[in-house]
Amino acid sequence: MFYIGYLAILLTLLSFSFGDTIGKKVSTKFGNYSSALFIMGFGLIPLLISLFFLPQNLTNYNFLLISVVAGFFLALGYVFIYKSLETEQASNTWALINISPAAMILFGAFILQEHVNVFELISIILVFVGVLLVTISRDFEFNKLLAPALIGNVSWVLSSLLLIYGISSYSASVSTGFFLVAGASGFLMLIAYLIATKKLSKELREKLARPDLAALSAGLLNGAAHVGLTIFVLLHFVVVGSAVTAVEPAIVAFLGFAFYKERLTNLQLAGLMMSVIAAVALSLF
Repeated sequence: MFYIGYLAILLTLLSFSFGDTIGKKVSTKFGNYSSALFIMGFGLIPLLISLFFLPQNLTNYNFLLISVVAGFFLALGYVFIYKSLETEQASNTWALINISPAAMILFGAFILQEHVNVFELISIILVFVGVLLVTISRDFEFNKLLAPALIGNVSWVLSSLLLIYGISSYSASVSTGFFLVAGASGFLMLIAYLIATKKLSKELREKLARPDLAALSAGLLNGAAHVGLTIFVLLHFVVVGSAVTAVEPAIVAFLGFAFYKERLTNLQLAGLMMSVIAAVALSLF
């Protein structure tokens, strides 16, 4: 079990890092709505495969309710984050994901009335300062094009809280089923929204009819990451797993430079490293 837990953490980190980096290419080519549908749709494949190894009961009504609500916030997060990715670098867009552990601690403090020690408080402050520095443009102004990514990350925090609570509460009886039902319901909700608002245009339908290898790869990697995340939550590796996966923005920054020749200013780089270190520390307290 010890080795399985660490392999699951490594699978999650690498899958998210490479999948999110490839997502930049997908969003630039297809736009945020098509990208969200591709990633969520193809991401269901690894989750469906996992059902053969982790048989589950998917008929519990509480489980279904939690999953559907989480699916709404999951889909919303994809739409907003991929909106920023259309124009912005993968490096600074995905650096914002480190607000998740800080936001979860704040949720516990203000909503659940949990105690926050001084080290956690300092780490939370450093995470947000680091994220703020990442959003500063070369002209020392707030990059408004990253605002959707901020909104999307807040939405993902809500989705993660629901999913982790569900996996922890219902254990292996549903496990990856949470992400499967959340992903499927979010995917269907997004299609319903596009149809209802008449945004499912001929151009968008043509894009969806021609997915490429990048869209498939990003979706499969995202789904694999969710399988890995579920496994290490089930094995009670949440603390170590959260700390390791908090390193993702640093890996994405390296991959962004290697694949897209992305460059961060010294200020943005300092903010990225500050948020990563603070998020890792926060996960370990």
